[in-house]
Amino acid sequence: MGDIKQELKNIKYLDFKINSSIEELERLKSYQDLLKGIDYTKDKVQSSNKFDISDTIIKIVDLELQISKDINTLIKKKNELKFQIAILEPTMYQILYLRYFKYLSWSEISSQIYYSEGYVKKLHCIALEILRKEVTKSR
Repeated sequence: MGDIKQELKNIKYLDFKINSSIEELERLKSYQDLLKGIDYTKDKVQSSNKFDISDTIIKIVDLELQISKDINTLIKKKNELKFQIAILEPTMYQILYLRYFKYLSWSEISSQIYYSEGYVKKLHCIALEILRKEVTKSR
């Protein structure tokens, strides 16, 4: 496993990736609803705007599979990281959890745990150092 801080930041990116993929999936599904099926009972008319709904369906299925894969990866990563930070004392655990799992700002964290923003950042640095030493020790 790489640097613990980077690993924690990566879950935020993966969460963002999943959410943006879900938005794209919703757009594709709305396009699918707009598309009309082909009526084979009518005479064949040649058109320059040929579009096959199967292309959209394939894209939707592929995107759904990718989202599912990313969600499974995110769940696995979050569980691994929660297990790693569980060695910390409660306040440090809370800071890392609020920062990397809830995506709160420093000011939001400090107001929730009733410490100054500077002290929260200091505890954050100490917590990361403890985790880095634990990772090094376990190798």
